[in-house]
Amino acid sequence: MGNENNQDVHSQHLKLPEDTRPQIDTSLYFSNSEPLSAEGKQELSHIFQNYETQLNRLGKELLRQQKQLLTERDRYFDFYNAVPVGCLTVNEIGMIVEANLHAACLLNVPRDTLINLSIPRFIHEEDNDTYSQYHRQLFVLGKTQVFELRMMKAGASTFMVQMQATISYDAQSEKVCHVIFTDITGRKKVTEERELMARLITQMNVSSDLRTCISELTESLKNWSGCEAVGIRLRDGEDYPYYETRGFPLSFVEKESALCAYGPDGTLQRDLTGNPVLECMCGNVLSGRFDPAQPFFTARGSFWSNNTSALLENTTESDRQARTRNRCNGEGYESVALIPMHIANRVLGLIQFNDHCPGRFTPELIQHFERIADTLALAISRRQAEDELRKSEEKYRTIAENTYGMETWQLADGTYKYVSPSCKRITGYTADAFYHDPELLEHIVHPEDRAMLIEHLSISHPPGVQENRGLDFRILSPDGEVRWLSHSCTPVYDTHGQWVGCRGSFREITRSKQSEENRLLQAKKERQINKTTSLQRMGGAIAHHFNNKLQVVIGYLELAMEQLSISETARYSVVSALDAADQAAQVSRMMLTYLGQVKSKREPCDLAVICQECLPTLKNRLRRGLKLEADLHAPGPVINTSTKEIRQILLNTVSNASDATTDDHGCISLRVTVSLATEIASQHRFPQDWQPKDSSYACLEIRDSGCGLSESEIEEIFDPFYSTKLIGRGLGLPVVKGIVKAHGGVVTVESSQSTGSTFRSYFPLSQKRLSPLPVVVKSTPEKRREGTVLVVDDDKIVLEITSTLLSSLGYSVLTAMDGIEAIKIFTQHKKEIQFVLSDFAMPRMNGLEALQKLRKISPDLKMILVSGYSEQEVMNGNFREQPHFFLKKPYSKQALKETIDLMLVP
Repeated sequence: MGNENNQDVHSQHLKLPEDTRPQIDTSLYFSNSEPLSAEGKQELSHIFQNYETQLNRLGKELLRQQKQLLTERDRYFDFYNAVPVGCLTVNEIGMIVEANLHAACLLNVPRDTLINLSIPRFIHEEDNDTYSQYHRQLFVLGKTQVFELRMMKAGASTFMVQMQATISYDAQSEKVCHVIFTDITGRKKVTEERELMARLITQMNVSSDLRTCISELTESLKNWSGCEAVGIRLRDGEDYPYYETRGFPLSFVEKESALCAYGPDGTLQRDLTGNPVLECMCGNVLSGRFDPAQPFFTARGSFWSNNTSALLENTTESDRQARTRNRCNGEGYESVALIPMHIANRVLGLIQFNDHCPGRFTPELIQHFERIADTLALAISRRQAEDELRKSEEKYRTIAENTYGMETWQLADGTYKYVSPSCKRITGYTADAFYHDPELLEHIVHPEDRAMLIEHLSISHPPGVQENRGLDFRILSPDGEVRWLSHSCTPVYDTHGQWVGCRGSFREITRSKQSEENRLLQAKKERQINKTTSLQRMGGAIAHHFNNKLQVVIGYLELAMEQLSISETARYSVVSALDAADQAAQVSRMMLTYLGQVKSKREPCDLAVICQECLPTLKNRLRRGLKLEADLHAPGPVINTSTKEIRQILLNTVSNASDATTDDHGCISLRVTVSLATEIASQHRFPQDWQPKDSSYACLEIRDSGCGLSESEIEEIFDPFYSTKLIGRGLGLPVVKGIVKAHGGVVTVESSQSTGSTFRSYFPLSQKRLSPLPVVVKSTPEKRREGTVLVVDDDKIVLEITSTLLSSLGYSVLTAMDGIEAIKIFTQHKKEIQFVLSDFAMPRMNGLEALQKLRKISPDLKMILVSGYSEQEVMNGNFREQPHFFLKKPYSKQALKETIDLMLVP
């Protein structure tokens, strides 16, 4: 923009050569006319030299500033032309006096041509008044004006701009207008598109039915697009007829509505995949038959043309994917756009835009159409699904409201479309409560079943929907009542296979569940009773045979002891063998105790006092570090028992608690109380069929802080020989159960893993007073034993050792192998036989049956009955004649001697 020649001229004028310097008339500087002196001239010359120096310096500064201004002007003009907005300078009468390159590009006019043209000639005729109004306001008020209007490119193309006009002054101080304008066509189109889609969605939601809704949608699309005709095709069966149109002639709609091709015989034509053949360009778009390499197809499968006549002239049937009817062109439509409505992986239909004028579309506008089409596809699909649901609901409601159970219809968004009135009876909550809170079911479900229900609901919704899933769970009614519901659900799909909700069915099954639980509980009790009965039979039989053999072992060992002197080393071995035999006999007694077949002499005793006396022994049995706490208050509850039995319960239960408490600083607590029958736990009772008969019971409670027991362990801990430890015989707790059972009581267990266990033994209270202290009876001198004894046993070895023991006591022995033989021998030797010692269980005739016969022969006959079975089991019969004494196998020689002495006391 600068000029170097001009700069040189300026420089020459600012610094003149000496020979061209002007002569100065010095007389002008003095008031008188006298000539200057030499000194005056010298002074004046000095003044002018200073003046010249200053002028030269000033000229150089002016040249530097001129160059800087020229550089800034060039930079300004570069920026002015490169700025991405249009810039115009307009005078007060509307003439363009300056324009940048971008303004020329936007208006499609060379920049030099714009100068001195009137700006209104570039304003859309409908917006000229708007521009004139803002132009006047700017020059009158002087305030910046911002507004939007349409401008015209050269070639009659319209675009939308935003203008900002400010007042300024030119070099002549005349008012001018600086105009900055920006092309906002794309932004405006996006905004209008958004507004249109919002309006369309609103229409979709507020319209009463789908037909009315799409009718309003079509009208809105026509107005927004500015096209003469708009149509919407939707799938109906296998065809895609026009669902709604605006601006098309009726004859055109009737001819073009159906797209399916039919053969000469009227049959529907299908392609190789079995799909119906769809004709016309609409059929190509709907069937996905397009070539994105062709300029009239888009990558998303849309077709568009701004000149269908030229398209038909310059393309082939193959280019156009064939099967075209060309009726749009036949009707004179030059601008045609066919936009498919996609949803997921399928085509719901298409939107058609037609206009007789060519050039109505741009690639950007087609993209707008495609976005609108996809949004409409989703909205229409949802509305179709809702309409289908509404129609089905009417049928469903009639059935659901007359069913006994609760029926629901839940939509994809989780809200309820329908809840049957029976929900009030089923759940205690009204249908309005479910409508108001779609998550109500999850809130009222029993806490223990909540996770199960949530998991069920999660796989009843996409993805991974499963058909006809069922579930039984509990809920809590408003009053806190627990109710069982049986639930099944079925997914609901629309006609296009899209998941749109879930139907649920609920039936109250509380009574059937309770019946089932009672049945299972009863079956469990019966299994336990049967198991106990089987164990009793098995245990009794084992004890009988086991005790018979122990009887032989102990008898011979005692005879061997009598034959060995104290100094003989073999005597130590015999003593050890006797100890082992005695321990084996204890196992047998414990087994019978578990079975409740050991009958002890019981009398009224203070339960708390017995426990107090056992405390020292119990503390000695604890592992180091464990603490025993006792809450025992005398006098305590009185029960009919024996100290030995209570002691056994304490030792076994505390020993079990000690083994279960692995913590070295654990605690075991012992407490004696009186409990009401209603306070006794109904679960985990042993025996399981026990039922209270009294109103109150004495309770012996032993609590530990050990590892606790699982549910399955609780069911087995009272079975004989069951143990969770590597050591022990597994008979401790079974013995406790047997003793308590023999008292007519029950043991309950309360336990959970990691929190410890509580064992409570309940005993019936005694109605009698405490027994007085036993009187010590002085022993009587040993009497001489003589006479004949009849020994009856079916086991030859037992018969032999028993005969040997009696002989060692001084008796003569007759033997018999069963009851029948015993009667025969007794008949022959009744005068010499002093008493009979008979086994109980024998073939042909047992001991008690033989006693009935023998007493008929000799009414005063004395008899000792022996057996490996318990006295309780042996005497459990209707026998008139009873033996004088019962001796439990295995017994020692001393026990045999003492029993005989007691029987023979006069």
